[in-house]
Amino acid sequence: MYKDQPDPEWQADEYRQARLNFLSICEQAGVAVESHIHTLVSPDGSELATDVALFGPSDATRLLVMVSGVHGVEGFSGSASQVGWIAQEGYRTLPSDTAVLMIHLINPWGAANLRRYTESNVDLCRNFLDFSQPLPVNQSYSAIHDELRLGEKLGDRGQFAGPYLGQMVTESGLEYVVDLFMAGQYEYERGFGYGGSKPEWSNLTLRAILAKYSIGVERTCIIEFHTGLGPWAYGQLITMHQGEELERVRRHFGPCVFNPSADKQPGEEGYRIVTGHTIEAYRESFPGAEISAVTLEFGTYPPDQTLALLVQEHLLMQQPEEVSSKVMQAIRAQLLEYHHPADWEWRCAFWSRSIQVTRQAIAALNS
Repeated sequence: MYKDQPDPEWQADEYRQARLNFLSICEQAGVAVESHIHTLVSPDGSELATDVALFGPSDATRLLVMVSGVHGVEGFSGSASQVGWIAQEGYRTLPSDTAVLMIHLINPWGAANLRRYTESNVDLCRNFLDFSQPLPVNQSYSAIHDELRLGEKLGDRGQFAGPYLGQMVTESGLEYVVDLFMAGQYEYERGFGYGGSKPEWSNLTLRAILAKYSIGVERTCIIEFHTGLGPWAYGQLITMHQGEELERVRRHFGPCVFNPSADKQPGEEGYRIVTGHTIEAYRESFPGAEISAVTLEFGTYPPDQTLALLVQEHLLMQQPEEVSSKVMQAIRAQLLEYHHPADWEWRCAFWSRSIQVTRQAIAALNS
């Protein structure tokens, strides 16, 4: 039986503490941790790594994969749920032939620097595609890229990002603006929502982890933890599965699992084609297995406010010589709050929903 509230000790507001929490709880559980060391170090000079732990039999044919930190600054809530599941000894009640693979902070640079993106300014969730093939073109983004610079329209500190986006929302609608910035683009490496020109360290590391632990797996569920999109303290499940796979996911997790391209029509509000999503790594890593991959997206602040803050941070990152460290620290603190709110009831709600989805996934693997 899980606690109805998380323990404050599971929580962390910075990378080093989140990693220490995960390593410590795994040690208490007597489970070995495999650490994938990043090529860079954190701002304080400490080691960056993605840490991995397996709970249950190594030869299990049913595997639940829990991933935190795809979008770095979003990783702290997922980390707390991973730590809490271990602390509550969820592994002791696993059915036979079932294991849980914890992948902790797959984008450690982003988590340590309180950025959504990787060390190369890449949105990791747009990086999983075949770079030997022609890359998708986001013509809508190209039309506004040159405007995304510090100056009169957006302010010397990006402080006018809100009004700038507000005018776009008035003219074209919020969904259009969100899609314009978040759908990804592959032309401007210093642009917003850049998907990259090659696989990122985190991409290669995720694939290497899955290659090791996918052997013999016949059925797998994957849960990614994300925050920052949707109503306050509401956990929406999203999937990229289509057709019969989508129907199966909804049998496992409920009828309200959302697919932005299957549930909406082109031109309809909410319709979105997502390229380079992590589901591509899961599909390729578990050939022949039944795969049910979902994203738990947990809402925080209004999306127009969150997007304006992300745009402001992006502007400042592109011209760091124009910005004082004090200003950047304030923006980083806001980014953390917008993706891992300090409000205790919000954190309780995240814990409760994450455990519910984890239970559903384990039941699905054994249905």
